Amino acid sequence: MEKFIFTFGAGQENAGKCQPIYAENTAIARKKMFELHGSKWAFQYTGEKWEQMKKDPNRSWLLEEELPAIYCTESYGGKDD
Repeated sequence: MEKFIFTFGAGQENAGKCQPIYAENTAIARKKMFELHGSKWAFQYTGEKWEQMKKDPNRSWLLEEELPAIYCTESYGGKDD
């Protein structure tokens, strides 16, 4: 399972927070995010990219507070977008 991080935009209910989702691939993580939050979120990151951003000394913004992690158990046989 891979870790994916989804962020929320300013003015949204969960602004200032992020949703970690563990899933087999991007498609499953995104599907789960839509089930949980509809289209009221901003960006999706891989766990690896999120960790890189946290280490960037030039970033001028704070990283979001994590909501409780979600673990997906379903499989996906289609194309991983």
